[in-house]
Amino acid sequence: MKKTQIIKEIIGKRLEPYGFKYLKTDGPCRIFVREIKGVQRYYEPDNDTVTQYINIQESNFSKRMTVGLFTDVYGFEVEHRLEQIKEYSETKWLEYTDEESYKEQLKKLVELIIQYGLAELDKRSIEEKVIPTKVMAETLYNEHKKLDQIFVDKYQVNINPKSEGDIEEWYQLIKEIIIKSTDKSYEEAKELLTQMAAFIGERACELCGKEWILPAHIKSPAVVGGFPYSKFSPLDTIVSAWKYKCDEKCYDWLVRVFETLKKDFWRYGLGDGKDL
Repeated sequence: MKKTQIIKEIIGKRLEPYGFKYLKTDGPCRIFVREIKGVQRYYEPDNDTVTQYINIQESNFSKRMTVGLFTDVYGFEVEHRLEQIKEYSETKWLEYTDEESYKEQLKKLVELIIQYGLAELDKRSIEEKVIPTKVMAETLYNEHKKLDQIFVDKYQVNINPKSEGDIEEWYQLIKEIIIKSTDKSYEEAKELLTQMAAFIGERACELCGKEWILPAHIKSPAVVGGFPYSKFSPLDTIVSAWKYKCDEKCYDWLVRVFETLKKDFWRYGLGDGKDL
């Protein structure tokens, strides 16, 4: 069965009037793409185009298929499968047995894409205003040590903790600065927020054995590694905390970061035992 050819024939031709073109085959995935121009972007303001993706995905373990939806908009790069759409409540994967049933299921799938998926892609093409920008992300990744030092010097922070209490002081300082800085516009606060992200990321590298990364498929630098292995974006955490003024919508993320720092403070043998 020439699946790619069949998919192009059934899915491709049905999606063609909506501006989608076949992009590539990657393992069990067949991807269709279209560009929407004239869109207001905030991550990269000079870019006014959103790219939308439809991924026809097959199971590696059984004769089943589904569809994944994603865009290149900040926060929506992660694939969102058809069964996750609230308005759609049918079976999660469509099953087939032979070439004929394969074609029939593809016909059903493309109708579901048109009925539910296109609207979902449009929702995932609207970029929020208060998000890390490409300039912030690249500056943080390339200058995180310098930005950390600026923050440490400005607020006279002790970066050699002797107890969990010292780490708790970092958290309270960050929270206080974030809340105070919400009186500024986002544009005015960006530099300070980037410095705080550098501070958190550098502490995670020092205490948790992590390192900075900024691969092509993510838009904000992350710190990864340690034991157990974990990953988080300091810039996402700080910007979200600023956006919601440290209320419950983001508070948990900020708390988790510092709780992890405390745990690894002991895991890596840096504590003096006083807080145990």
